[in-house]
Amino acid sequence: MPAAPAILTLGYASPGFAPTLAVSTEPALDRAAVAALAAGRPARELIEEKLDKPRFDEARLARNHANGRRGDDAAPPDESKEPPASEVPVKDLVLQRAVFLHRALLALGRLPQKD
Repeated sequence: MPAAPAILTLGYASPGFAPTLAVSTEPALDRAAVAALAAGRPARELIEEKLDKPRFDEARLARNHANGRRGDDAAPPDESKEPPASEVPVKDLVLQRAVFLHRALLALGRLPQKD
């Protein structure tokens, strides 16, 4: 008789629900993430962080060097413009933790192989 697979539950701890792995998140944030997923938002957007920083790549560095510019005397940012009002991105921390755990178990060879 084959061994029963281990069952692991993830979620935020709440009265009446005690997951195997509790994730620290607010219930309202979790509900918003579930609603975004149900509305068709790709799961990747809910688990990956998007960094909003200026890119300073090697091509720009070479171009600035050829033009005699140094990195510290680049044009200052335009302060007359107001930064756009950005909404707080919805993150599904429970789904993110589940994906990370799955990747770790795959890397360690701890998931059963399908025959």
